[in-house]
Amino acid sequence: NGSISVEAAVDTESEADKMENIFMKIVDYLHRVNDHEAIMRRYAKRSEILDKLEADMKMSKMNSEESEKQIARLEERRKRD
Repeated sequence: NGSISVEAAVDTESEADKMENIFMKIVDYLHRVNDHEAIMRRYAKRSEILDKLEADMKMSKMNSEESEKQIARLEERRKRD
């Protein structure tokens, strides 16, 4: 019986911790929502990251197309030889 009450106390404490954690996340979220500049900075940064990713993908596509051309050239040479 004693061990059950100890476990119950631990459960209650962890539930309280969870509730406090959720509350802090809500407060943090509200602060961020009210900080319009921070939101704009975050979106600007996200936009920069997306632009960089897009550029990287284009480069990757160009590189793979170039590789395919080189492979095709090598195959042509093999056929000739």
